[in-house]
Amino acid sequence: MKYFVIHSRVDLPRVKELIGEWTSLYANAQFIMLDGSQENWEGDATARIRECGKVLYVVGEKSAASPFIEKELEIVRREHKDVYVYPLSAGNRINDSLKTGGTVEAKSGEYEGEIVFSKTKARVFFCDDAELNRRLKKDSEEIEVILKAADFSNKDVIMEQYKMFVQTSEALVSRKQAVNSFYVTLNSILLGAIVSVVGGLVASDKVATSGILTAGIAIFLSLVGGVICCSWITLLRSYGDLNASKMAIIGCIEEHLALKLFDTEWAILSRKIGSRKYKSFTVKEMAVAKIFFVLYALLFVIGIVGMFL
Repeated sequence: MKYFVIHSRVDLPRVKELIGEWTSLYANAQFIMLDGSQENWEGDATARIRECGKVLYVVGEKSAASPFIEKELEIVRREHKDVYVYPLSAGNRINDSLKTGGTVEAKSGEYEGEIVFSKTKARVFFCDDAELNRRLKKDSEEIEVILKAADFSNKDVIMEQYKMFVQTSEALVSRKQAVNSFYVTLNSILLGAIVSVVGGLVASDKVATSGILTAGIAIFLSLVGGVICCSWITLLRSYGDLNASKMAIIGCIEEHLALKLFDTEWAILSRKIGSRKYKSFTVKEMAVAKIFFVLYALLFVIGIVGMFL
């Protein structure tokens, strides 16, 4: 698991000590920080936060007053990253944006527990020493389960397994594209059939019965189309989740290889798109499915209205 560490520069010596302790306890954990020397600080912070699975915010005495830290937290919320908030001292002030972003499920104390931001999927966990170590251990164990019984002594075997697993990811993407093309074609044909049938009935001489019949066909076919779209969206979501799992495993394997190709590709892409929100192909494909669903919903409403006219 990679953690992006948010900290104040004045707390850097203590933060480095903590990272040394955490690294010695959790071998699978990586802690990434900015040193403040970057020319494009915001772009680099965005790329690093996107690269990491979670964020660890070490709160010093003056951290809450830092505009740079507040900007990093804004990026974290935008990227939907979970945050572990760890105050160096119990009296250190927590940023107001963390305390008011959602509903607090308090355990004990004013700011302990979890916040789920109301408008994003980001979650904030307030941690003392015991809670933070519990969460870091849990994260580490999850990665260990992914690579259970792994033997990293034979680099040739690792490389062969790596290449094989990358191929399975590429094959999954190809299958998803084939499924997406199938559903686009199916919905296009169905919409075309609806337009043809309805248009033919409206143009027929049987004016007395064509209205009810047209409305009935529109309602039936729109329901069929809606069911197809729901199936389409479900499949796309399943393919997206499965591929995300594969990429997580590929990232774990790359930790033991000479080059981290996929991590590097993601970092370069993140810097290129800057502050713009990255949308995966799955999200874009699901948007097409939702557009078809909306069209069917409109046809359904028109059909219902037509039944009573």
